[in-house]
Amino acid sequence: MDKRNYSQLLFSMILMACTALSTLAQQDLWEVLDPNQLNSKLLSATKRNFEGNPYLFDTWMSGNVTVNTGQTIPTEQMNYDCISDQVIIKNQETGQELAVFKKLVESFEINDGNILHSFKRMILPGEIKYVEVILEGKLDLLKFHRKEVIEKKAASGYSTTAQSSSQVRYKAEYFLHNHDELFAVPFKENVSEIFGNKTDIMTSYMKSERIKLKSKIKFGKLVKLVNYYNSL
Repeated sequence: MDKRNYSQLLFSMILMACTALSTLAQQDLWEVLDPNQLNSKLLSATKRNFEGNPYLFDTWMSGNVTVNTGQTIPTEQMNYDCISDQVIIKNQETGQELAVFKKLVESFEINDGNILHSFKRMILPGEIKYVEVILEGKLDLLKFHRKEVIEKKAASGYSTTAQSSSQVRYKAEYFLHNHDELFAVPFKENVSEIFGNKTDIMTSYMKSERIKLKSKIKFGKLVKLVNYYNSL
C-alpha cells in the first residue's frame, strides 16, 4: 500500500471513530443502556405509600452518568433517589421512571441550572453509598443526602384513635476524606487523625474561627475549614 492510500485509510478510520463517538454523545442514557441494566420494578413517586419526595430534586435535571466501563453517557432527565440510593432516569416519551443498577454506576453529575452536582460511589461506615463531592483537595468534603420514611401519628378529629401515615425526612451527613481514611462529622476523636502534621496550625485556626469538629458544625464553617487546610 502506497503512502497516499495509507493516509486515506487512516483518515477514514479516524473519521469513522469520531462519527461513532459523536453519535454516542448525542444519545441519551436511556437509549444506550441495555434494559437488563435498569430496574423495571421501581415505582414512580406518585405510587409510593408515603408523603413527600424521595428524590433529591423536585424537578428532573440533565446530567451524565459514568458507568463501570469508564464511559460517560449524558441524559436529559435524571434524578437521585435518596431513599434507595439509586440513579433514576426518565423516558422523555413515556414518562417511565427507572433506576440504574448501582453496580453499573461509578459516578454521576446532575446540573440543577446553577450548580453541577458531582457524585461518586464510596464506602461509608458499613455501606456503599453515593456521596456528593463538595470540595476536592488534600482533604475532600463529602455530603451524603439521606432520606428516610418515618411514621407520623396524628389524632383523628375528636376521636382518641390515632391515624398513622408515613412521610419523608431529610438529613445531610458530612464526611472528611484525606484519601486514606474517611471521617464522619461531628468527629469525636483527636483531630490529629485528620490533620496529621498540620494539627497545630489547624487547632489554632479552629480556635480563632470558633470551629468545633466535636459538635454540630454549620456547613459554611466546614467549607471554610477544609478550604483553609487545602491551602496549606
